[in-house]
Amino acid sequence: MITPEQIDFIEFNVTNLCNARCPACPRTIMLDQLDLTSMSPELFETIAQGLGSHAKTITASFCGTTGDAVSHPNIDQIIELSLQYYKDVFIETNGGIRSTAWWSELGRKNRVSVRFSIDGLKDTNALYRINTDFDKIIANAQAFIDAGGRAQWKYLIFDHNCHQVELAEAMAKQMGFKKFSTVATNRFSQNNIQVESNMYAPKINKVNEQVKQDGFVIAPAKNSDSARLEQQTKTWQTLDQNQDVNIDCRTTKENYLFIDQWGKLWPCCFWATEEETHVQHNSLGKNRWKDWRSLFHKMYDSEFNQLSKNNTVVDMLNHSLFVSWLPDSFAGKHNKCTVCLSHCTANKTLVNQANTVEL
Repeated sequence: MITPEQIDFIEFNVTNLCNARCPACPRTIMLDQLDLTSMSPELFETIAQGLGSHAKTITASFCGTTGDAVSHPNIDQIIELSLQYYKDVFIETNGGIRSTAWWSELGRKNRVSVRFSIDGLKDTNALYRINTDFDKIIANAQAFIDAGGRAQWKYLIFDHNCHQVELAEAMAKQMGFKKFSTVATNRFSQNNIQVESNMYAPKINKVNEQVKQDGFVIAPAKNSDSARLEQQTKTWQTLDQNQDVNIDCRTTKENYLFIDQWGKLWPCCFWATEEETHVQHNSLGKNRWKDWRSLFHKMYDSEFNQLSKNNTVVDMLNHSLFVSWLPDSFAGKHNKCTVCLSHCTANKTLVNQANTVEL
């Protein structure tokens, strides 16, 4: 399926700590039940050492599913280890934590790039990125850029911020960002009644209480000049999830792997997210994941993908999950995992992809 030589980047969810409370994030939904965990620098180094010489061809990417890497209490040590072992370092963050001095120091490090997730301007960003401060984010990003850091701006398009995309892009260019990306997100793609009656209810109601006075709720952009946004929404809504479809596997397509905060290796972030939501808050992930999780534990054991000195990434790529089970699944030799069907069906590849411009 994928060999050590083919790996281009590994995503690490080194912590599930985060300063923000984004309402569609699994972390926010599970917050009351969450076991706050951060990967130790020792385990992080053990994983890197287990890659051997392959690590020097791999980008260490910190784009967590349930946390912001910059919140990790030992992120400085993690970054230094990444620069020691890996080819490059890529961090995705809301940018709302740490001091400008810290960001300036990071900007002076070679081979580090940062993508700031900023979904609007001063009056709109915190409506989704709850608990963040726009002025602090901009000051941190500017400090990073001024020190020589390569920065990108990622913008999720909602109904309440779709009118500010061009203004944000102009601001990004003026500040010195290298790239500006917009994402036609499917977050809150259900109508408000459906959303508020399901698992998001306590979080969405709280958010909407804050913004209803301004005449809107958190929702995808309804009116957009982007045909691409309309196409993505249509693709998402009309997806035929059955066993006859082809899987456009992100692991093989992008040559990447995912490692969670416990040091467990997964084919992708989607599997890891299902596992964490199942373990931490059983009612969320169980419908798509419970049966598959039981199957894998029966076929292997509950710790089969736990990385260590004796079970490295290289060892895991020779595991039957990667060598035979997933390829056989894609080939139709047995049922495809519902997580694969939900996220990586071939005709769904446009959903949530970024539209990026160089600045």
